[in-house]
Amino acid sequence: MLKKMKKVTLLCIFASLLTINVAYAVDPAPTAEVTGGSLAIDDLVIANFATVLLDGTTQTTPAGVTARTLTDSRGTGVGWNVSLKATQFQQGADGKILPVDSLALGPVSIVEKSGVEGSSAVTGITTLEGTIDNTAGVVILNAPVDEGMGTYTVSMDDMTLTLLPATTYAGIYTSTVTTTLTSGPIS
Repeated sequence: MLKKMKKVTLLCIFASLLTINVAYAVDPAPTAEVTGGSLAIDDLVIANFATVLLDGTTQTTPAGVTARTLTDSRGTGVGWNVSLKATQFQQGADGKILPVDSLALGPVSIVEKSGVEGSSAVTGITTLEGTIDNTAGVVILNAPVDEGMGTYTVSMDDMTLTLLPATTYAGIYTSTVTTTLTSGPIS
Protein backbone atom coordinates (compact mmCIF):
# COMPACT_ATOMS: atom_id res chain seq x y z
CA MET A 1 0.00 0.00 0.00
CA LEU A 2 2.82 2.37 0.87
CA LYS A 3 4.45 1.60 -2.48
CA LYS A 4 1.23 2.47 -4.26
CA MET A 5 0.96 5.80 -2.42
CA LYS A 6 4.54 6.71 -3.35
CA LYS A 7 3.78 6.00 -7.00
CA VAL A 8 0.59 8.12 -6.89
CA THR A 9 2.46 10.96 -5.16
CA LEU A 10 5.28 10.81 -7.70
CA LEU A 11 2.75 10.72 -10.51
CA CYS A 12 1.00 13.86 -9.09
CA ILE A 13 4.31 15.71 -8.75
CA PHE A 14 5.27 14.77 -12.30
CA ALA A 15 1.84 15.86 -13.63
CA SER A 16 2.12 19.24 -11.88
CA LEU A 17 5.53 19.82 -13.44
CA LEU A 18 4.04 19.27 -16.88
CA THR A 19 1.42 21.95 -16.32
CA ILE A 20 2.86 25.23 -17.59
CA ASN A 21 1.18 28.58 -17.14
CA VAL A 22 1.81 30.92 -20.03
CA ALA A 23 0.82 34.59 -20.00
CA TYR A 24 0.44 36.40 -23.28
CA ALA A 25 0.63 40.19 -23.61
CA VAL A 26 -2.04 41.90 -25.66
CA ASP A 27 -0.48 43.72 -28.57
CA PRO A 28 -1.12 46.58 -28.82
CA ALA A 29 -1.77 47.36 -25.13
CA PRO A 30 -5.20 48.92 -24.47
CA THR A 31 -5.27 52.69 -23.89
CA ALA A 32 -7.80 55.11 -22.46
CA GLU A 33 -7.61 58.75 -23.50
CA VAL A 34 -9.13 61.15 -20.94
CA THR A 35 -9.90 64.71 -22.00
CA GLY A 36 -10.42 67.43 -19.42
CA GLY A 37 -13.61 69.47 -19.22
CA SER A 38 -14.10 72.95 -17.80
CA LEU A 39 -14.16 75.01 -14.61
CA ALA A 40 -17.50 76.77 -14.11
CA ILE A 41 -19.90 78.18 -11.53
CA ASP A 42 -23.57 79.11 -11.97
CA ASP A 43 -24.56 82.78 -11.97
CA LEU A 44 -25.13 84.40 -8.59
CA VAL A 45 -28.80 85.15 -7.85
CA ILE A 46 -29.52 87.59 -5.00
CA ALA A 47 -33.03 88.57 -3.93
CA ASN A 48 -33.88 92.23 -3.34
CA PHE A 49 -33.30 93.51 0.17
CA ALA A 50 -36.36 94.05 2.37
CA THR A 51 -37.65 97.64 2.46
CA VAL A 52 -36.38 99.65 5.42
CA LEU A 53 -38.21 102.46 7.23
CA LEU A 54 -35.55 104.84 8.56
CA ASP A 55 -35.93 105.46 12.29
CA GLY A 56 -32.69 107.22 13.29
CA THR A 57 -30.86 104.04 14.33
CA THR A 58 -28.47 101.69 12.56
CA GLN A 59 -30.53 99.11 10.72
CA THR A 60 -29.84 95.97 8.75
CA THR A 61 -31.79 94.32 5.98
CA PRO A 62 -31.24 90.80 4.60
CA ALA A 63 -31.32 89.41 1.07
CA GLY A 64 -31.43 85.71 0.22
CA VAL A 65 -28.84 84.11 -2.04
CA THR A 66 -29.68 81.10 -4.22
CA ALA A 67 -27.44 78.02 -3.98
CA ARG A 68 -25.42 77.35 -7.12
CA THR A 69 -23.35 74.62 -8.73
CA LEU A 70 -19.58 74.73 -9.10
CA THR A 71 -17.90 72.16 -11.36
CA ASP A 72 -14.21 71.45 -11.91
CA SER A 73 -14.02 68.77 -14.59
CA ARG A 74 -10.64 69.86 -16.00
CA GLY A 75 -8.79 66.89 -14.54
CA THR A 76 -5.72 68.98 -13.73
CA GLY A 77 -5.84 69.14 -9.93
CA VAL A 78 -4.48 72.71 -9.96
CA GLY A 79 -7.20 73.98 -7.58
CA TRP A 80 -9.31 77.12 -7.87
CA ASN A 81 -10.74 80.04 -5.90
CA VAL A 82 -14.00 82.02 -5.99
CA SER A 83 -14.25 85.67 -5.01
CA LEU A 84 -17.16 88.08 -4.66
CA LYS A 85 -16.89 91.82 -5.01
CA ALA A 86 -19.61 94.48 -5.06
CA THR A 87 -19.75 98.12 -5.99
CA GLN A 88 -20.84 100.53 -3.28
CA PHE A 89 -24.61 100.92 -3.11
CA GLN A 90 -25.55 104.08 -4.98
CA GLN A 91 -28.83 105.96 -5.09
CA GLY A 92 -29.90 106.58 -8.66
CA ALA A 93 -31.63 109.97 -8.31
CA ASP A 94 -29.20 111.88 -6.10
CA GLY A 95 -26.04 109.80 -6.48
CA LYS A 96 -25.78 109.27 -2.72
CA ILE A 97 -23.50 106.35 -1.86
CA LEU A 98 -23.58 104.05 1.17
CA PRO A 99 -20.23 103.70 2.96
CA VAL A 100 -17.69 101.03 2.01
CA ASP A 101 -18.22 97.70 3.86
CA SER A 102 -22.00 98.08 4.13
CA LEU A 103 -22.68 94.69 2.46
CA ALA A 104 -21.69 91.55 4.40
CA LEU A 105 -21.89 87.91 3.36
CA GLY A 106 -23.37 85.23 5.50
CA PRO A 107 -21.45 82.00 6.14
CA VAL A 108 -20.51 80.11 2.95
CA SER A 109 -20.71 76.32 2.65
CA ILE A 110 -19.78 73.77 -0.01
CA VAL A 111 -20.90 70.13 -0.30
CA GLU A 112 -20.67 67.44 -2.96
CA LYS A 113 -23.67 67.91 -5.25
CA SER A 114 -26.51 65.55 -4.38
CA GLY A 115 -26.77 62.65 -6.82
CA VAL A 116 -23.23 63.18 -8.10
CA GLU A 117 -20.63 60.84 -6.65
CA GLY A 118 -16.84 60.73 -6.75
CA SER A 119 -15.90 64.38 -6.19
CA SER A 120 -12.87 65.05 -4.04
CA ALA A 121 -13.62 65.67 -0.36
CA VAL A 122 -14.51 69.22 0.64
CA THR A 123 -12.41 69.04 3.80
CA GLY A 124 -9.48 70.78 2.10
CA ILE A 125 -11.60 73.62 0.65
CA THR A 126 -11.63 76.73 2.82
CA THR A 127 -14.62 79.06 3.07
CA LEU A 128 -14.56 82.71 4.08
CA GLU A 129 -17.06 85.47 4.65
CA GLY A 130 -16.84 89.23 5.13
CA THR A 131 -17.85 92.47 3.46
CA ILE A 132 -17.67 92.64 -0.30
CA ASP A 133 -18.46 96.26 -1.24
CA ASN A 134 -14.86 97.43 -1.01
CA THR A 135 -11.75 97.46 -3.19
CA ALA A 136 -10.73 93.86 -2.36
CA GLY A 137 -13.97 91.90 -2.04
CA VAL A 138 -13.68 88.44 -0.43
CA VAL A 139 -12.31 85.11 -1.61
CA ILE A 140 -15.24 82.99 -0.43
CA LEU A 141 -13.86 79.57 -1.50
CA ASN A 142 -10.32 78.30 -1.96
CA ALA A 143 -9.50 74.80 -3.26
CA PRO A 144 -5.80 73.92 -2.95
CA VAL A 145 -3.88 71.70 -5.37
CA ASP A 146 -5.52 68.25 -5.77
CA GLU A 147 -8.75 69.43 -4.08
CA GLY A 148 -12.07 70.65 -5.50
CA MET A 149 -12.20 68.20 -8.43
CA GLY A 150 -15.82 67.30 -9.19
CA THR A 151 -19.25 68.90 -8.81
CA TYR A 152 -20.40 70.81 -5.72
CA THR A 153 -23.29 72.86 -4.36
CA VAL A 154 -22.23 76.25 -2.97
CA SER A 155 -24.60 77.91 -0.51
CA MET A 156 -24.46 80.98 1.66
CA ASP A 157 -26.69 82.48 4.29
CA ASP A 158 -28.41 85.79 3.60
CA MET A 159 -26.35 88.84 2.71
CA THR A 160 -26.85 91.73 5.13
CA LEU A 161 -26.91 95.41 4.22
CA THR A 162 -26.11 97.76 7.12
CA LEU A 163 -27.67 101.24 7.00
CA LEU A 164 -26.13 103.92 9.22
CA PRO A 165 -28.42 106.86 10.09
CA ALA A 166 -25.69 109.44 9.38
CA THR A 167 -25.06 108.23 5.80
CA THR A 168 -28.33 106.72 4.61
CA TYR A 169 -30.69 108.87 2.57
CA ALA A 170 -34.17 107.79 1.52
CA GLY A 171 -34.30 106.32 -1.98
CA ILE A 172 -33.51 103.22 -3.99
CA TYR A 173 -29.92 102.01 -3.92
CA THR A 174 -28.29 99.55 -6.31
CA SER A 175 -25.03 97.64 -6.44
CA THR A 176 -23.39 95.26 -8.88
CA VAL A 177 -22.02 92.03 -7.42
CA THR A 178 -19.38 90.16 -9.44
CA THR A 179 -18.31 86.55 -9.01
CA THR A 180 -14.83 85.60 -10.20
CA LEU A 181 -13.80 81.95 -10.52
CA THR A 182 -10.03 81.67 -10.95
CA SER A 183 -7.85 78.67 -11.73
CA GLY A 184 -5.40 77.93 -8.92
CA PRO A 185 -5.64 78.51 -5.18
CA ILE A 186 -4.71 81.69 -3.37
CA SER A 187 -1.72 81.45 -1.10
